[in-house]
Amino acid sequence: MILVRNIITKPEIWEHSVEDSVSLNDFYPETSATAYWLICEVENVTVGVISVHYENKTSVKIHPCLLSGYRSHSRRMIIELFKWLVKMGGEMQKVNISIPKTRRIVYNLAKNVGFKDEGVNRMSFTKNGKTHDQWLLGLTRKEIRGML
Repeated sequence: MILVRNIITKPEIWEHSVEDSVSLNDFYPETSATAYWLICEVENVTVGVISVHYENKTSVKIHPCLLSGYRSHSRRMIIELFKWLVKMGGEMQKVNISIPKTRRIVYNLAKNVGFKDEGVNRMSFTKNGKTHDQWLLGLTRKEIRGML
């Protein structure tokens, strides 16, 4: 988990991805039977992590974090994640993602890889003392299979 912490706490990720209520010094990645951290590598270099957290028996919430110099690999990383989720089997039927409205480039990427708009979680993310809305997007297992 030290590797995950080292990626998440890099300023280029921390400044956009973690809410104000979380202290940089106290942050330690969640570990549980329902939370996974996938390490993203390009040519044997760790370039990011993806949090996969089961919200319930059938849906997972993801949070990809890639270092800025490797964001051109974002689409491929998400497709690999989709392949992994489908291969896992189980009862997972839905992948969800929440994106602060301040991160339009991330929203555009999510739409580009196939995520569907599902609404807005109003006033739900606080960063730098300001509270923002978040886009809610999702994909069903069937939709993912159709893309692969």
